[in-house]
Amino acid sequence: MSKVLLVDDDRTMCSLVKTLLSLEGYSVVIAPTNLEEQEILEFVIREKPEYILMDVHLRGLNGLDILRRLKQTSPIFTGKIILVSGIDYHDKAYEAGAAGFLIKPYMPSDLLELLKK
Repeated sequence: MSKVLLVDDDRTMCSLVKTLLSLEGYSVVIAPTNLEEQEILEFVIREKPEYILMDVHLRGLNGLDILRRLKQTSPIFTGKIILVSGIDYHDKAYEAGAAGFLIKPYMPSDLLELLKK
């Protein structure tokens, strides 16, 4: 069973995505919303997810910056990161090393397709 870590400050979105992915057989962990950047990195290392689904705009944090930091720790984290946002950061996400990007609101089938690639 693949583990997906959700890093998003929208608790409703996290709940919906967790339900969807759980029904598809994924193990889902939701990161607490009050974490600072370094704490998110430590949470990722502790949880060891195969996938991270992360919003670009987090409470006072930037998902693109976190993505870059995670890529710098590649021997520790080797999973795939999919960024999401209501703003089109497609090019910036891929330049930063994302495995995928989705514009909110996205179709569940689009998320599942990215996870299966």
